[in-house]
Amino acid sequence: MAGTSVRRDLEGTRRERDTPGIQLVGWGAMLVRAGLVCIVGCGPVVGTDGTADIGDQTTEVSPPASSSDGTAGESQPTCTVGISQECICPAGSTGTQFCLPTGEFGSCSCPSPTGTGEPGTSGSTGGNGGSTDMGESSPGGSQPIACPETPVPCSGKIAVPSDPGLVDVSMCTSLDGSLTLSGTVSDISSLGCLTVLGELRIESTQLTDLSGLSRLEELGTLEIEAAPELSRVGLSHLEQLGRLTLTGNPALEQLDFTSLTEISWTVEITGNPSLPHCEVEELLEQVGGAGSGVCYEANESDECRPFCR
Repeated sequence: MAGTSVRRDLEGTRRERDTPGIQLVGWGAMLVRAGLVCIVGCGPVVGTDGTADIGDQTTEVSPPASSSDGTAGESQPTCTVGISQECICPAGSTGTQFCLPTGEFGSCSCPSPTGTGEPGTSGSTGGNGGSTDMGESSPGGSQPIACPETPVPCSGKIAVPSDPGLVDVSMCTSLDGSLTLSGTVSDISSLGCLTVLGELRIESTQLTDLSGLSRLEELGTLEIEAAPELSRVGLSHLEQLGRLTLTGNPALEQLDFTSLTEISWTVEITGNPSLPHCEVEELLEQVGGAGSGVCYEANESDECRPFCR
């Protein structure tokens, strides 16, 4: 009887061992015993590339932010390149700081306490350097425009029907594309950081001049049509221009391109009843004519004759 009991125990053990299911042998059994393998209830597996594999989806796993002493702490502020925010200057006045290409805000750029137009820069209130250039004052005696020291190139076709829409390009230092201003646009001082622009079209705005584009040096096309309040077209730093078209602007009286040396394509200035033809001739003499064609007529009659070719 004792031998029979032992035999039954051995057979029972053998049946349990041979039951279909998960079989663990060798290292697998050892890892399970050590608690190093999770079969049920495990979370996503994190790979060496910092992503978490959860089946058909991949979710980025952000590492904990570190403070300056190398320990985990609160995340550092990040920003979108080109945006600006107010900051407090040492004297208590309000300055401006801009988001740099590093994704951090630069130092606070403050108005000069002496009124000389030169900027003052406070300590590191929001980033790792990257001072800003405070350029010419905008019309009306408002605070000078502060621009990022590091170029911020932009591209695209942008249409702006009102002043708030200008925020999209306010920190661009160049725009490879076109900018169309229309509707109730009346203040373009926020465009004071642009130095290079592909095309500028102004249609029926409330602008009286273009002084907000104080840094613009290169422009492919300047086209202004039916701007009822525009009395002066002047871009004091513009050196190169491709095409100039001014049509149907009843209040336009003056052209002022003091730095312009070349118009490489065409000039068409027509239907501006307050603009003397001699203003156009003086501009053409300044740049040595246009590369392709010139037409100015139906402007204010004076001693200078209309001309088209």
